Amino acid sequence: TPAAATRALGAGCRCLTEVHLGGCTQVSNAGVAHLARGCSEMRIMKLYGCTQISDAGVAAVAKGCPKLTTLNTACCHHVTDQAILALVQGCRKLVDINLGCCSQLTDSSIKTLAVAYGSNLTNVQLYSCKRLTNASVISLAAHCPNLTRVDLDNTQITDSGVIFLARRCSALKTIDLSRTQITDLAVAALAASCQRLTDVSLAYCARVTDAAVADLAAGCPGLTTIDLICADISDAAVAALRESHRCIAVDM
Repeated sequence: TPAAATRALGAGCRCLTEVHLGGCTQVSNAGVAHLARGCSEMRIMKLYGCTQISDAGVAAVAKGCPKLTTLNTACCHHVTDQAILALVQGCRKLVDINLGCCSQLTDSSIKTLAVAYGSNLTNVQLYSCKRLTNASVISLAAHCPNLTRVDLDNTQITDSGVIFLARRCSALKTIDLSRTQITDLAVAALAASCQRLTDVSLAYCARVTDAAVADLAAGCPGLTTIDLICADISDAAVAALRESHRCIAVDM
């Protein structure tokens, strides 16, 4: 059983540094607690889709795995702001966190995260955290200048949040703004300030036009992937982008 398996790992694999339990819907808070208590050397833990995991499970990880650098709790729908409070107290070395679809999280928890990890944080995924607003993005931008990947797909962010992020986080390489209300203004800011961008997703951004594509083409010479599915972009704009970026992959 999943409970027996996590107990066995915790008891017998004391030097375990990485575990992937993604999609294991029968893994419980108690099971994760057994694992965390026994594996204090853990660096990477992926619990995405472990739908039984709640704040108690994250708190157990925070207490037992102080060397953790990467945590993925995407689609753990019972995770709330309380989990983040526990996490920042116990896991001081975190650089990569995926909280996608943790729909109970609020701007308060993202500010807590940003302040705690600051310049060490490089990868934050917050897709479908539908309560999050520009306040979250501004907190990240203000405290985490070394971010290289940010996923804000299907959140409440708007141009002002992205513009602030672009100006403070020039090291960005990957950004997902799909299903947001951004316009060409946000993309122009990214193109002007984040010239290392390689991957950009603007899928279902109905207010983005050809001008945004032109700005990215001019400002981001290393662009290799762009998602324009259901964006209002013309064939001519895409052709011009492909002309300037011969190896680019364009999803439409």
